[in-house]
Amino acid sequence: MPSSDRSADHPVDRVVGRLAAAALYISFPIGFVGFLLPVYGRMVGASPFEVGTLYSVFSLTTVVLRPVVGRLTDRAGRRPFILAGLAIYAAAQLMLAVFQSYHGLLASRIMQGLGSSLFWLASYAAIADVCDPAARGAGYGHVIAASARGGLLGALLGFGIFAAMGATAGTGYEPRAMAVAFLVYFLIALWALWRTRLLPETHPAAPAAAGGEPAYRPGYPTLLGIVFLTASVQAVLAPVLILFLQDRVTRDVPLLAVAYLPAALIWAILPGRAGRLSDRVGRRSLMAVGLLAGAAVSAALPAARSLITLTLLWVLEAGALSLAVPAEQALVSDLSGRATRGQAFGLYDLAVGLGYVIGPLAGTAMYQAWGQTAPFYANAAGLVLAAALLLGARLGTR
Repeated sequence: MPSSDRSADHPVDRVVGRLAAAALYISFPIGFVGFLLPVYGRMVGASPFEVGTLYSVFSLTTVVLRPVVGRLTDRAGRRPFILAGLAIYAAAQLMLAVFQSYHGLLASRIMQGLGSSLFWLASYAAIADVCDPAARGAGYGHVIAASARGGLLGALLGFGIFAAMGATAGTGYEPRAMAVAFLVYFLIALWALWRTRLLPETHPAAPAAAGGEPAYRPGYPTLLGIVFLTASVQAVLAPVLILFLQDRVTRDVPLLAVAYLPAALIWAILPGRAGRLSDRVGRRSLMAVGLLAGAAVSAALPAARSLITLTLLWVLEAGALSLAVPAEQALVSDLSGRATRGQAFGLYDLAVGLGYVIGPLAGTAMYQAWGQTAPFYANAAGLVLAAALLLGARLGTR
Protein backbone atom coordinates (compact mmCIF):
# COMPACT_ATOMS: atom_id res chain seq x y z
CA MET A 1 0.00 0.00 0.00
CA PRO A 2 1.18 3.58 -0.49
CA SER A 3 2.95 5.33 2.31
CA SER A 4 0.65 7.43 4.47
CA ASP A 5 2.67 10.55 3.70
CA ARG A 6 2.81 9.99 -0.07
CA SER A 7 0.20 10.49 -2.74
CA ALA A 8 -1.65 7.52 -4.22
CA ASP A 9 -0.02 8.53 -7.52
CA HIS A 10 3.05 6.64 -6.27
CA PRO A 11 1.82 3.17 -5.24
CA VAL A 12 4.35 0.75 -3.91
CA ASP A 13 4.07 -1.67 -6.80
CA ARG A 14 5.01 1.03 -9.35
CA VAL A 15 8.17 1.92 -7.44
CA VAL A 16 9.30 -1.16 -5.52
CA GLY A 17 8.30 -3.43 -8.41
CA ARG A 18 10.27 -1.46 -11.00
CA LEU A 19 13.26 -1.15 -8.70
CA ALA A 20 13.19 -4.88 -8.03
CA ALA A 21 13.17 -5.56 -11.78
CA ALA A 22 16.09 -3.18 -12.33
CA ALA A 23 18.01 -4.74 -9.44
CA LEU A 24 17.46 -8.21 -10.92
CA TYR A 25 18.85 -7.28 -14.33
CA ILE A 26 21.89 -5.27 -13.22
CA SER A 27 22.81 -8.00 -10.72
CA PHE A 28 23.38 -10.59 -13.45
CA PRO A 29 27.20 -10.11 -13.40
CA ILE A 30 27.51 -10.16 -9.60
CA GLY A 31 27.61 -13.91 -9.03
CA PHE A 32 29.86 -14.47 -12.03
CA VAL A 33 32.29 -11.72 -11.04
CA GLY A 34 32.19 -12.80 -7.41
CA PHE A 35 33.65 -16.18 -8.34
CA LEU A 36 35.96 -15.09 -11.15
CA LEU A 37 37.41 -11.79 -9.94
CA PRO A 38 40.05 -13.31 -7.61
CA VAL A 39 40.79 -16.05 -10.13
CA TYR A 40 41.06 -13.62 -13.04
CA GLY A 41 43.27 -11.34 -10.97
CA ARG A 42 45.56 -14.28 -10.28
CA MET A 43 45.57 -15.17 -14.00
CA VAL A 44 46.78 -11.70 -15.05
CA GLY A 45 49.57 -11.84 -12.49
CA ALA A 46 48.05 -9.84 -9.65
CA SER A 47 49.32 -10.48 -6.14
CA PRO A 48 46.83 -11.26 -3.35
CA PHE A 49 47.15 -7.65 -2.21
CA GLU A 50 46.36 -6.40 -5.75
CA VAL A 51 43.34 -8.70 -5.83
CA GLY A 52 42.24 -7.06 -2.57
CA THR A 53 42.67 -3.69 -4.26
CA LEU A 54 40.11 -4.70 -6.89
CA TYR A 55 37.57 -4.99 -4.08
CA SER A 56 38.71 -1.93 -2.16
CA VAL A 57 38.70 0.45 -5.13
CA PHE A 58 35.00 -0.29 -5.65
CA SER A 59 34.28 0.58 -2.04
CA LEU A 60 36.57 3.61 -2.06
CA THR A 61 34.60 5.02 -4.98
CA THR A 62 31.37 4.62 -3.06
CA VAL A 63 32.91 6.14 0.08
CA VAL A 64 33.84 9.29 -1.83
CA LEU A 65 30.52 9.66 -3.65
CA ARG A 66 27.64 8.37 -1.56
CA PRO A 67 27.43 11.05 1.13
CA VAL A 68 27.27 13.69 -1.60
CA VAL A 69 24.84 11.69 -3.70
CA GLY A 70 22.56 11.12 -0.70
CA ARG A 71 22.29 14.84 -0.04
CA LEU A 72 21.65 15.52 -3.74
CA THR A 73 18.82 12.97 -3.91
CA ASP A 74 17.09 14.82 -1.07
CA ARG A 75 17.25 18.00 -3.17
CA ALA A 76 16.85 16.82 -6.76
CA GLY A 77 14.82 13.63 -6.37
CA ARG A 78 15.62 9.94 -6.69
CA ARG A 79 14.80 9.13 -10.32
CA PRO A 80 17.71 10.92 -12.12
CA PHE A 81 20.26 9.13 -9.96
CA ILE A 82 18.62 5.73 -10.41
CA LEU A 83 18.69 6.09 -14.20
CA ALA A 84 22.24 7.43 -14.26
CA GLY A 85 23.40 4.55 -12.07
CA LEU A 86 21.87 2.02 -14.45
CA ALA A 87 23.61 3.65 -17.44
CA ILE A 88 26.98 3.55 -15.68
CA TYR A 89 26.47 -0.07 -14.66
CA ALA A 90 25.97 -0.88 -18.35
CA ALA A 91 29.14 0.98 -19.30
CA ALA A 92 31.13 -0.97 -16.70
CA GLN A 93 30.06 -4.30 -18.25
CA LEU A 94 31.11 -3.07 -21.69
CA MET A 95 34.53 -2.14 -20.29
CA LEU A 96 34.95 -5.65 -18.89
CA ALA A 97 34.10 -7.10 -22.30
CA VAL A 98 36.63 -4.90 -24.13
CA PHE A 99 39.55 -4.37 -21.72
CA GLN A 100 40.90 -7.66 -20.36
CA SER A 101 43.83 -6.75 -18.15
CA TYR A 102 44.46 -5.87 -14.52
CA HIS A 103 44.12 -2.17 -15.25
CA GLY A 104 40.93 -2.84 -17.21
CA LEU A 105 39.53 -4.69 -14.21
CA LEU A 106 40.54 -1.81 -11.96
CA ALA A 107 38.85 0.80 -14.18
CA SER A 108 35.66 -1.25 -14.48
CA ARG A 109 35.51 -1.64 -10.70
CA ILE A 110 35.66 2.15 -10.35
CA MET A 111 32.77 2.45 -12.82
CA GLN A 112 30.81 -0.17 -10.92
CA GLY A 113 31.37 1.79 -7.71
CA LEU A 114 30.04 4.93 -9.36
CA GLY A 115 26.96 3.14 -10.71
CA SER A 116 26.35 1.48 -7.35
CA SER A 117 26.58 4.81 -5.52
CA LEU A 118 23.88 6.34 -7.70
CA PHE A 119 21.49 3.44 -8.19
CA TRP A 120 21.40 1.77 -4.78
CA LEU A 121 21.42 4.84 -2.60
CA ALA A 122 18.60 6.50 -4.52
CA SER A 123 16.69 3.20 -4.57
CA TYR A 124 16.95 2.76 -0.80
CA ALA A 125 15.56 6.24 -0.29
CA ALA A 126 12.78 5.72 -2.85
CA ILE A 127 11.61 2.56 -1.07
CA ALA A 128 11.44 4.45 2.23
CA ASP A 129 9.51 7.25 0.47
CA VAL A 130 6.65 5.02 -0.63
CA CYS A 131 6.50 2.26 2.00
CA ASP A 132 4.67 2.59 5.29
CA PRO A 133 7.06 2.19 8.26
CA ALA A 134 5.40 -1.14 9.07
CA ALA A 135 6.18 -2.45 5.55
CA ARG A 136 9.69 -1.16 4.91
CA GLY A 137 11.40 -4.43 5.83
CA ALA A 138 9.27 -6.20 3.24
CA GLY A 139 10.10 -3.55 0.63
CA TYR A 140 13.83 -3.83 1.14
CA GLY A 141 13.63 -7.62 1.31
CA HIS A 142 11.78 -7.73 -2.02
CA VAL A 143 14.47 -5.74 -3.82
CA ILE A 144 17.31 -7.64 -2.11
CA ALA A 145 15.78 -10.96 -3.15
CA ALA A 146 15.39 -9.72 -6.74
CA SER A 147 19.05 -8.73 -6.81
CA ALA A 148 20.01 -12.17 -5.49
CA ARG A 149 17.92 -13.87 -8.17
CA GLY A 150 19.70 -11.78 -10.77
CA GLY A 151 23.08 -12.82 -9.41
CA LEU A 152 22.03 -16.48 -9.52
CA LEU A 153 20.64 -16.32 -13.05
CA GLY A 154 23.64 -14.34 -14.23
CA ALA A 155 26.09 -16.87 -12.79
CA LEU A 156 24.27 -19.69 -14.55
CA LEU A 157 24.31 -17.68 -17.76
CA GLY A 158 28.00 -16.77 -17.48
CA PHE A 159 29.21 -20.27 -16.69
CA GLY A 160 26.88 -21.60 -19.38
CA ILE A 161 28.62 -19.35 -21.90
CA PHE A 162 31.99 -20.63 -20.66
CA ALA A 163 30.87 -24.24 -21.06
CA ALA A 164 29.36 -23.62 -24.50
CA MET A 165 32.60 -22.05 -25.72
CA GLY A 166 34.79 -24.76 -24.23
CA ALA A 167 36.28 -22.47 -21.58
CA THR A 168 35.86 -24.93 -18.73
CA ALA A 169 38.28 -25.57 -15.88
CA GLY A 170 41.79 -26.30 -17.09
CA THR A 171 41.56 -24.26 -20.29
CA GLY A 172 42.69 -20.96 -18.75
CA TYR A 173 39.24 -19.34 -18.81
CA GLU A 174 39.46 -18.41 -22.45
CA PRO A 175 39.30 -14.61 -22.92
CA ARG A 176 36.75 -14.73 -25.72
CA ALA A 177 34.23 -16.42 -23.43
CA MET A 178 34.79 -13.66 -20.88
CA ALA A 179 34.19 -11.01 -23.55
CA VAL A 180 30.98 -12.69 -24.74
CA ALA A 181 29.64 -13.05 -21.19
CA PHE A 182 30.18 -9.39 -20.33
CA LEU A 183 28.80 -8.26 -23.66
CA VAL A 184 25.60 -10.15 -22.82
CA TYR A 185 25.56 -8.54 -19.36
CA PHE A 186 25.98 -5.13 -21.04
CA LEU A 187 22.89 -5.74 -23.19
CA ILE A 188 20.90 -6.91 -20.15
CA ALA A 189 21.89 -3.73 -18.27
CA LEU A 190 20.69 -1.64 -21.21
CA TRP A 191 17.36 -3.48 -21.03
CA ALA A 192 17.15 -2.63 -17.31
CA LEU A 193 17.71 1.05 -18.13
CA TRP A 194 14.99 0.98 -20.79
CA ARG A 195 12.46 -0.72 -18.50
CA THR A 196 13.12 1.71 -15.66
CA ARG A 197 12.66 4.88 -17.71
CA LEU A 198 8.99 5.10 -16.59
CA LEU A 199 9.82 4.97 -12.87
CA PRO A 200 7.86 7.75 -11.10
CA GLU A 201 9.62 10.29 -8.94
CA THR A 202 9.01 9.64 -5.24
CA HIS A 203 10.68 12.75 -3.80
CA PRO A 204 9.96 15.67 -6.17
CA ALA A 205 10.99 18.41 -3.76
CA ALA A 206 13.03 18.85 -0.61
CA PRO A 207 10.33 19.05 2.09
CA ALA A 208 10.86 20.55 5.50
CA ALA A 209 10.84 18.10 8.36
CA ALA A 210 7.19 17.33 8.97
CA GLY A 211 5.73 18.30 12.32
CA GLY A 212 9.08 18.95 13.94
CA GLU A 213 10.31 15.52 12.87
CA PRO A 214 14.01 15.18 13.81
CA ALA A 215 16.56 14.62 11.05
CA TYR A 216 17.92 11.58 12.94
CA ARG A 217 16.97 9.70 16.07
CA PRO A 218 19.60 9.47 18.84
CA GLY A 219 20.51 5.85 18.04
CA TYR A 220 21.48 6.54 14.44
CA PRO A 221 25.24 7.19 15.05
CA THR A 222 25.44 3.98 17.10
CA LEU A 223 23.85 2.04 14.25
CA LEU A 224 26.42 3.49 11.82
CA GLY A 225 29.25 2.28 14.05
CA ILE A 226 27.81 -1.23 14.16
CA VAL A 227 27.31 -1.19 10.39
CA PHE A 228 30.94 -0.15 9.87
CA LEU A 229 32.14 -3.00 12.09
CA THR A 230 30.04 -5.66 10.37
CA ALA A 231 30.97 -4.43 6.88
CA SER A 232 34.68 -4.44 7.76
CA VAL A 233 34.73 -7.98 9.08
CA GLN A 234 32.51 -9.32 6.29
CA ALA A 235 34.78 -7.74 3.67
CA VAL A 236 37.82 -9.40 5.21
CA LEU A 237 36.81 -12.61 3.44
CA ALA A 238 35.89 -11.15 0.04
CA PRO A 239 39.27 -11.45 -1.73
CA VAL A 240 40.54 -14.59 0.02
CA LEU A 241 37.55 -16.95 0.23
CA ILE A 242 37.74 -18.40 -3.29
CA LEU A 243 41.54 -18.59 -3.15
CA PHE A 244 41.27 -20.46 0.17
CA LEU A 245 38.66 -22.86 -1.20
CA GLN A 246 40.75 -23.51 -4.32
CA ASP A 247 43.65 -24.48 -2.09
CA ARG A 248 41.60 -26.54 0.40
CA VAL A 249 38.59 -27.97 -1.46
CA THR A 250 38.84 -27.79 -5.27
CA ARG A 251 40.42 -25.60 -7.93
CA ASP A 252 37.40 -26.07 -10.20
CA VAL A 253 35.64 -22.70 -9.90
CA PRO A 254 32.48 -23.79 -11.78
CA LEU A 255 32.21 -26.70 -9.33
CA LEU A 256 32.43 -24.21 -6.44
CA ALA A 257 29.66 -22.24 -8.14
CA VAL A 258 27.50 -25.37 -8.22
CA ALA A 259 28.18 -25.89 -4.50
CA TYR A 260 26.98 -22.34 -3.86
CA LEU A 261 23.75 -22.83 -5.84
CA PRO A 262 21.52 -23.92 -2.89
CA ALA A 263 22.67 -20.89 -0.89
CA ALA A 264 21.97 -18.64 -3.86
CA LEU A 265 18.43 -20.04 -4.01
CA ILE A 266 17.94 -19.28 -0.30
CA TRP A 267 19.28 -15.74 -0.78
CA ALA A 268 16.96 -15.27 -3.77
CA ILE A 269 13.83 -16.27 -1.83
CA LEU A 270 14.21 -15.64 1.89
CA PRO A 271 14.97 -11.86 2.22
CA GLY A 272 11.44 -10.81 1.28
CA ARG A 273 9.95 -13.09 3.91
CA ALA A 274 12.57 -12.13 6.49
CA GLY A 275 11.89 -8.46 5.80
CA ARG A 276 8.20 -8.96 6.55
CA LEU A 277 9.15 -10.81 9.73
CA SER A 278 11.30 -7.85 10.84
CA ASP A 279 8.27 -5.59 10.34
CA ARG A 280 6.34 -7.74 12.81
CA VAL A 281 8.85 -8.79 15.47
CA GLY A 282 11.45 -6.00 15.31
CA ARG A 283 14.71 -5.34 13.52
CA ARG A 284 17.38 -5.80 16.17
CA SER A 285 16.62 -9.38 17.20
CA LEU A 286 16.69 -10.61 13.59
CA MET A 287 19.90 -8.70 12.88
CA ALA A 288 21.57 -10.19 15.95
CA VAL A 289 20.51 -13.74 15.05
CA GLY A 290 21.82 -13.22 11.53
CA LEU A 291 25.16 -11.88 12.76
CA LEU A 292 25.67 -14.75 15.20
CA ALA A 293 24.79 -17.35 12.58
CA GLY A 294 27.26 -15.71 10.19
CA ALA A 295 29.95 -15.90 12.89
CA ALA A 296 29.32 -19.62 13.32
CA VAL A 297 29.73 -20.17 9.57
CA SER A 298 33.02 -18.25 9.46
CA ALA A 299 34.43 -20.19 12.40
CA ALA A 300 33.51 -23.50 10.72
CA LEU A 301 34.68 -22.72 7.17
CA PRO A 302 38.41 -23.46 7.78
CA ALA A 303 37.45 -27.04 8.66
CA ALA A 304 35.51 -27.59 5.42
CA ARG A 305 37.17 -30.21 3.24
CA SER A 306 34.28 -31.39 1.07
CA LEU A 307 31.80 -29.73 -1.24
CA ILE A 308 28.89 -31.08 0.79
CA THR A 309 30.14 -29.42 3.98
CA LEU A 310 30.82 -26.22 2.08
CA THR A 311 27.31 -26.25 0.60
CA LEU A 312 25.70 -26.67 4.03
CA LEU A 313 27.75 -23.81 5.48
CA TRP A 314 26.88 -21.52 2.58
CA VAL A 315 23.16 -22.30 3.03
CA LEU A 316 23.42 -21.30 6.70
CA GLU A 317 25.26 -18.12 5.75
CA ALA A 318 22.60 -17.22 3.17
CA GLY A 319 19.92 -17.64 5.82
CA ALA A 320 21.89 -15.42 8.20
CA LEU A 321 22.27 -12.65 5.63
CA SER A 322 18.60 -12.91 4.71
CA LEU A 323 17.67 -12.15 8.31
CA ALA A 324 20.16 -9.35 8.87
CA VAL A 325 20.27 -7.22 5.72
CA PRO A 326 16.59 -6.21 5.22
CA ALA A 327 16.27 -5.48 8.95
CA GLU A 328 19.42 -3.35 8.88
CA GLN A 329 18.22 -1.23 5.96
CA ALA A 330 14.78 -0.81 7.50
CA LEU A 331 16.48 0.42 10.69
CA VAL A 332 18.15 3.20 8.71
CA SER A 333 14.71 4.37 7.56
CA ASP A 334 13.25 4.05 11.06
CA LEU A 335 16.01 6.22 12.57
CA SER A 336 15.93 9.02 9.97
CA GLY A 337 13.44 11.71 9.01
CA ARG A 338 11.73 11.96 5.66
CA ALA A 339 13.51 15.18 4.67
CA THR A 340 16.96 13.68 5.30
CA ARG A 341 16.42 10.10 4.17
CA GLY A 342 18.74 10.29 1.18
CA GLN A 343 21.47 11.77 3.36
CA ALA A 344 20.85 9.06 5.97
CA PHE A 345 21.38 6.34 3.40
CA GLY A 346 24.41 8.21 2.13
CA LEU A 347 25.97 8.04 5.59
CA TYR A 348 24.91 4.41 5.94
CA ASP A 349 26.58 3.55 2.64
CA LEU A 350 29.62 5.56 3.71
CA ALA A 351 29.93 3.31 6.78
CA VAL A 352 29.52 0.21 4.62
CA GLY A 353 31.95 1.52 2.02
CA LEU A 354 34.64 2.37 4.57
CA GLY A 355 34.32 -1.16 5.89
CA TYR A 356 34.71 -2.58 2.41
CA VAL A 357 37.77 -0.41 1.76
CA ILE A 358 39.55 -1.58 4.91
CA GLY A 359 38.29 -5.17 5.05
CA PRO A 360 39.74 -6.63 1.82
CA LEU A 361 43.15 -5.09 2.44
CA ALA A 362 43.13 -6.36 6.02
CA GLY A 363 41.97 -9.79 4.88
CA THR A 364 44.74 -10.24 2.30
CA ALA A 365 47.32 -8.92 4.78
CA MET A 366 46.16 -11.47 7.40
CA TYR A 367 46.12 -14.22 4.77
CA GLN A 368 49.74 -13.55 3.84
CA ALA A 369 51.14 -12.75 7.30
CA TRP A 370 49.22 -14.99 9.73
CA GLY A 371 47.98 -17.86 7.61
CA GLN A 372 44.99 -18.83 5.54
CA THR A 373 42.59 -19.29 8.45
CA ALA A 374 43.22 -15.96 10.20
CA PRO A 375 40.66 -13.91 8.19
CA PHE A 376 37.89 -16.42 9.01
CA TYR A 377 38.44 -16.25 12.77
CA ALA A 378 38.73 -12.46 12.64
CA ASN A 379 35.40 -12.35 10.80
CA ALA A 380 33.70 -14.59 13.39
CA ALA A 381 34.98 -12.55 16.33
CA GLY A 382 33.91 -9.28 14.73
CA LEU A 383 30.37 -10.52 14.02
CA VAL A 384 29.93 -11.72 17.60
CA LEU A 385 31.08 -8.32 18.88
CA ALA A 386 28.68 -6.54 16.51
CA ALA A 387 25.74 -8.65 17.71
CA ALA A 388 26.57 -7.86 21.34
CA LEU A 389 26.81 -4.15 20.63
CA LEU A 390 23.53 -4.21 18.71
CA LEU A 391 21.60 -5.93 21.50
CA GLY A 392 23.06 -3.60 24.13
CA ALA A 393 22.57 -0.35 22.21
CA ARG A 394 19.75 2.13 22.82
CA LEU A 395 18.57 2.80 19.29
CA GLY A 396 15.13 4.20 20.06
CA THR A 397 13.40 1.48 18.01
CA ARG A 398 12.89 -2.24 18.35
